Amino acid sequence: MFESASNDRRAIEDDLALRVAAEVKGDLLCAGYVFVEGGKDAHKDVAFPIVHAVAAISEHFGVDAETLDRALEPAKVAALSSTRDAELASFLKDHPEMLAGAEAFRQKHGNVQAALAAELALELKGEVKH
Repeated sequence: MFESASNDRRAIEDDLALRVAAEVKGDLLCAGYVFVEGGKDAHKDVAFPIVHAVAAISEHFGVDAETLDRALEPAKVAALSSTRDAELASFLKDHPEMLAGAEAFRQKHGNVQAALAAELALELKGEVKH
């Protein structure tokens, strides 16, 4: 997520803020999610405190931690997130077929996950031979 941002030092704050706007929840930076029992949309976020994420990003990509901290100021992230949400809503209004495609993908993904879980359960019971 941050690799392309680290190539353009002049725009790094705005670029990073834009990239993480959708991933910041409170004082956490979400790294992804895992599905849990409870339905096709049930999931649990995998997140790290921003302070730890900033340190890791700074070390890995060689980006100054103070620059990252400024990019992640709550007001800056909130404004970018609001803009992104409005742009997405406008896009989906103009392209309703995208929602249908997303739902089809979600259903297929759920079926694949269920099949993998069933196969893993059988393998754990020793019923699958390699």
